[in-house]
Amino acid sequence: MSEISTTIPFLDNMSRHFCSITDNELRFLYTNVLFQKQFGLHNETWKGRPFHEVVQSFQVEKCLQAKEECIRNPGKVISIEIQATIEGDETWFKWEINAVKNDLGVVEGISFIGTDITAQKKLNKELLQLGVIFDNVSDIIVTLDARFFIKNWNLAAEQRYNLNRVDVVDRHYKEIFELELIDSSFAELHSSLQQTGIWKGDSFVTPKGSNKIKLSGTTIGVKNNNDDIVRYITINRDTTSEWQTSKDL
Repeated sequence: MSEISTTIPFLDNMSRHFCSITDNELRFLYTNVLFQKQFGLHNETWKGRPFHEVVQSFQVEKCLQAKEECIRNPGKVISIEIQATIEGDETWFKWEINAVKNDLGVVEGISFIGTDITAQKKLNKELLQLGVIFDNVSDIIVTLDARFFIKNWNLAAEQRYNLNRVDVVDRHYKEIFELELIDSSFAELHSSLQQTGIWKGDSFVTPKGSNKIKLSGTTIGVKNNNDDIVRYITINRDTTSEWQTSKDL
């Protein structure tokens, strides 16, 4: 049995991804309902049309390169991001691209599984712009992704933790410092962020090889259109001096 015939039922059941299968020249053989809805396809007029006619993008060369790599390396999943124009609006998609083989192991098609990452791209741009603003405030501001990898921290964080942002970006926070919540738990923190999008409280942060710092502040969960948290922004005031003074009393 061809991989195409076994792959289609699987793709039909994907409710949050745009799915399609093309031949080796990127002409459509199959598209799921969500793909058809996203790109305005009707009455199977999409069959046999080239990918670049439907997913209109000046970056279609990325798809061609990914296709060639898939054919050369069946079984390898190629991930690309491309910008497309839909009804005059600029939209970003992430595509997972893979070769589909026949019974003899010969590549007979290419599968595309896509997600709309426009909101994420816009958020990244906004956060970059905010980064300039964050550098001009005295609070310690750290931005993390949904997996708690550091995406940015401001000048105040650099100065207090004595670590340059280029040395910490894209690293998990646990590689950089130990975090201990005061009068709260991580379960309560996550619950609050999911339900209200915000958590306020105190914590101890101990950068690797450095002394413990007491912080007081707020963590904000930034959500996408699917109500999933995609970024965390922590805004904290350094209260170490007050804490040490209170211990000495």
